[in-house]
Amino acid sequence: MKTTRAERLSRGSFICGVVGVLFAAAPAVAGYSSTGLIDIPSSEYLDHLQYEGDFIVAVSGDPDVPNYGVLNANVGFGGLSEVGLAVYSFWKMAALAGHFKIEVIDEEHYGRYQPAVSVGMDNLTVGDGVISHAGDRYPGDTAAYHIDFRDNVSPFVVVSKTLEPLGTFHLGWGAGRFIGKGPYSKYFHGVFMGYNRRIWKTFEVMVEEDGRDINVGVRYTFPWITVGAAVEKAEQFGRAFEPFYSLTTELSPRPLHTGPERLEVRRHINSLGRRLSALRARVEGEREKVSVLRQELRELVEEYERLGVTAEELEDVYDEIDRLEKALEAAEERSAP
Repeated sequence: MKTTRAERLSRGSFICGVVGVLFAAAPAVAGYSSTGLIDIPSSEYLDHLQYEGDFIVAVSGDPDVPNYGVLNANVGFGGLSEVGLAVYSFWKMAALAGHFKIEVIDEEHYGRYQPAVSVGMDNLTVGDGVISHAGDRYPGDTAAYHIDFRDNVSPFVVVSKTLEPLGTFHLGWGAGRFIGKGPYSKYFHGVFMGYNRRIWKTFEVMVEEDGRDINVGVRYTFPWITVGAAVEKAEQFGRAFEPFYSLTTELSPRPLHTGPERLEVRRHINSLGRRLSALRARVEGEREKVSVLRQELRELVEEYERLGVTAEELEDVYDEIDRLEKALEAAEERSAP
């Protein structure tokens, strides 16, 4: 059953109201781009001039560890990149940081099993900047994540590949916030990985290792709003340090095309590109043939004239030249974009 615009607006107002109640009970804040997973970036990006905002609030399971939140906004440029700005809050402190991501190679550009590759930077800030909430850990995990640990300026490279119907896989390396210092994460040396899959068209599951911790989560997509929930640092269950529990709200005026949807669009674009190239090559070949034939006919006409053949006798030849010229013009029109 189709819904009217008024019903959609009413539904959207109701969802916003629920989100507002949730945020009134906890710090209203947000994370990285909706084109990533829970905490790691992916190779995907927002469409040109598409914008979205993220709101994340994370509550620690340990009463001695402070909660945190982030307010984040992103916009896409050129159909291959996005930039964003985030405000991080740790109650007694806050930090402002920028981030960007550029796709270097789009998925399946060279072959069906070739992944997309992107490079980017998180936490572009100076001074004290962003202090990782991972730094607030207590013994039982590691003292290496002391509050003095900074995550400023975190470059990364990531590859993403959708394998239908399995889902989308991500693998990357980064510095700064991706470098683990714990007893186990230090061996990753900044390597992060993730997996996400659409169970239904609007429901998605995610699991990732962000270079330091294991995070699991889900998200559900409405027309303008995507809501998600995650357990961050899930490996801490049963230890002295408890995981974080986060709620995410993503707002965008246009649908976010990710995973299988974006891959399908790329396949159509690549297919059209190949067909256009083949058509242009065919037209060029026909143009060359017609040009050669026209030159041969002109030489033949000149030969006839040297032999004293009258213009009336050449009428059929001129008609053939006119026909070929029209065929050439038609071929050129078909090749025009």
